[in-house]
Amino acid sequence: MEFPDNVIAQLTGKTEREIHDMRHANGIVAAYKIVDTCAAEFAAETPYYYSVYEVRTK
Repeated sequence: MEFPDNVIAQLTGKTEREIHDMRHANGIVAAYKIVDTCAAEFAAETPYYYSVYEVRTK
C-alpha cells in the first residue's frame, strides 16, 4: 500500500520535506505504468496510466 508524503509525514511526526528527502535518498521515485486495456489481443486505443512509487537502483 502506498501513501503520499504528506500522509507519511502526519503519521510519523516528520515534515513532508523530510519524507520527500528520505524517499529520494533511498531511490524511491514516482513512476507511471501503463495498463493494456485489450489484454494484448490487439492494439489498445484506450490504454491508461497509473502512478506508483518504485525503487530505482543506482
